[in-house]
Amino acid sequence: MRYFLTFAVTLLVFATFATAAIAESYTAEGVQVTIENQKDPRGAAIIEAQKKGLRLVLEQVSGQGADAKLPTVADEKINDYVLALTVEDEKFLGNRYIGSFSIQFLPDAIDALMRSSGAAVKIAQTSITASAPINAIGDWILLRQKLERIEGLEAPQLLNISHNSVNVSISGILPLPQLIAALRGAGIEATLDETGVGYILSPLTAAEPSAPPASPAAAPIMAPATSAPPIMAPTAPLDALADPSKPLPKAEP
Repeated sequence: MRYFLTFAVTLLVFATFATAAIAESYTAEGVQVTIENQKDPRGAAIIEAQKKGLRLVLEQVSGQGADAKLPTVADEKINDYVLALTVEDEKFLGNRYIGSFSIQFLPDAIDALMRSSGAAVKIAQTSITASAPINAIGDWILLRQKLERIEGLEAPQLLNISHNSVNVSISGILPLPQLIAALRGAGIEATLDETGVGYILSPLTAAEPSAPPASPAAAPIMAPATSAPPIMAPTAPLDALADPSKPLPKAEP
């Protein structure tokens, strides 16, 4: 049960890392808007912030710059793409409204918008190259399986392998600090090598167990050293024990 709970918590951590990275790619923060001479300045500011935020998110998920030709959405439809909107700051100065917004968009809706316009979705990724010592091909298989279980990472790419080491490329949507933390959650320590560019993978001291630990209740119960010697069953007939005038039989060694 302890092993199962540890594994479940580890999967939850991986899912949290991946979800946070995806949400960040589809979120526009610090969107500044200024509106003047409007009957409903805040409402107009929200629509303008959504338009600006949508453009920023489309640039993020497509990997293209501000000059790229990207899809647009009509003002009356843009709210269909918004998951959440937060007013970070706002000021009313006479007939002028100044606001700062954070807008999180719906990933599925944004991806569909990109596909409908023929634009490709390309979320920024983190990639590292790493080497790991191995003693047999089974060590590489075990390492690959652990990496494939980390949500947010692509399948590791084998660069080369020898009798005592393996070099791999690891990529995913997780930012580098979260990628390193996710590796640690899988029982893999990643440290920079001598070049300061690549990484060396090694198992953590408390690596993921291959089998559930034995329950403490299953351990044998040992008699304490100071306990009395065991009582042996008497060999005399029961009627001899019932007569108090007769001496008790001696226990056989």
